[in-house]
Amino acid sequence: CMPFPPLARHRLYETKNSFHRSVILSGPLREELASINQLSAFFFNLQHNLTMSIHMSKKNPLQGETSEQESAKKLRSYEPDLKITVGAGSSENVDKPKSGIAPEVVVIWHHSAIMRNHSNYINVMLSNPMKESKTYDLSFPDIKPSTWWKMMEFLECPMKARQMKVEDARVVAPFYDQYDFYKGCQLCNLVLEEYFIRSNKEARKRGKQQAPDLDLLVDALILADTANLHGAKKEGLKYFEMKFSSVTTPYGRTMFKEGHVKKLAPFIANETTLSNCFSGSTDEILSPLFPSLAVLRFAKWETVRVLESMVRCLRLSGTRCKADGDFFFEDSGFTSDRVGRWGGAEFTFEIARLKDDWVIYGKPIPEVDEDGEDIVHDSIVVKILWRSPYSESLILPPKDNWEAVDSLAYGQPNITYILEAEM
Repeated sequence: CMPFPPLARHRLYETKNSFHRSVILSGPLREELASINQLSAFFFNLQHNLTMSIHMSKKNPLQGETSEQESAKKLRSYEPDLKITVGAGSSENVDKPKSGIAPEVVVIWHHSAIMRNHSNYINVMLSNPMKESKTYDLSFPDIKPSTWWKMMEFLECPMKARQMKVEDARVVAPFYDQYDFYKGCQLCNLVLEEYFIRSNKEARKRGKQQAPDLDLLVDALILADTANLHGAKKEGLKYFEMKFSSVTTPYGRTMFKEGHVKKLAPFIANETTLSNCFSGSTDEILSPLFPSLAVLRFAKWETVRVLESMVRCLRLSGTRCKADGDFFFEDSGFTSDRVGRWGGAEFTFEIARLKDDWVIYGKPIPEVDEDGEDIVHDSIVVKILWRSPYSESLILPPKDNWEAVDSLAYGQPNITYILEAEM
């Protein structure tokens, strides 16, 4: 007869006249699994070995039992010895509900050896000289009965574990972490990690993308942080770094609302990968005003990007000099290659932000050496001709109301925006 697999044990527990049969994992899950696929393969092999073992034992009933089989048989035959009470009101320290409706409280019997293996918290409670180690009576008043059953299902049923979703992890992960259910934390980490990896791949996909569930993504990152799911947190930070840096619409940085930024503010303040996407001190980022300012900034960046992509040329007139004509957009402003004399010197003309305002200025023609090469100076002194006061916040230079700065600036400049489609 094939030996009963050491990776599995059976247990039978009773609650409210119902019997539940399940498989308990041990050992190998303490090693970090690389992906959900590895977890699925592990569960499949476990089920296969268990089925074959039971089949062979039935086929050869006269063959002697091994010590492992005897141990497993004894464990299955033992009565559950650990009383666990779950639900609000199962502890003297929990306040009674003001509504007068009695909360749901359920008493569940477990095998102590199995629960010790599940939770280091339970193992410590039963191992130290405490009241619980004598009475074998534990209480979890903050865990609802439905949540407890869900926690046990994912730990004890391979098929349930393979079907865990992010929504399930949101329910059980905080308690797995609080009460040190190591295997449960590992499973939640894998589920959330794979979720962020899939989201990252979808975000990088060219063409039409599937709309992300931003609420769920934000909550998943917060969960990964609070429940100490380090692998999932690392992948989640990668996702939000990419989104905060993205200028694509509609699934770039403009998709964030104030509520999202408010939840993510602690990460933005403390995680370098995210803080690099913003300009501001830690105190500014943690300020109550930061979420609204960040959303407005995202919208402004997008407006600037759209306008700059549409208005690629400015047509200047009314200067009564060589500055009149078309200026084309470059990184630092709008430039032209026209050369004109101003005060006895030759200049090219540009329109850009200088000293906080939009200005029209002349840029000196570089001097050349004997070989015809430009002579490079440490600094170039430009000549400001006209200025538009209080125009710092404008995305494009104003059309009129320019003030003369130079004594030779006699004209009244006017600007016309030339759309790219008209060029």
